[in-house]
Amino acid sequence: MRILHISDLHFNARGDIENAFIVENFKRIREYALNNEIKNIIISGDVFDNISINLKYRELR
Repeated sequence: MRILHISDLHFNARGDIENAFIVENFKRIREYALNNEIKNIIISGDVFDNISINLKYRELR
């Protein structure tokens, strides 16, 4: 079984440029996992930067 571990995504960061960078990196990680037959991703640390969660990030799945 192949597992990918990532940490501290911090979606919903303060600035739009910073957020765009985070989203693009997550898309690259997802593509890497798909291309390398990784079925499980463990995310530790903070997924969101603040308590106000923006639901637009649901589309990244």
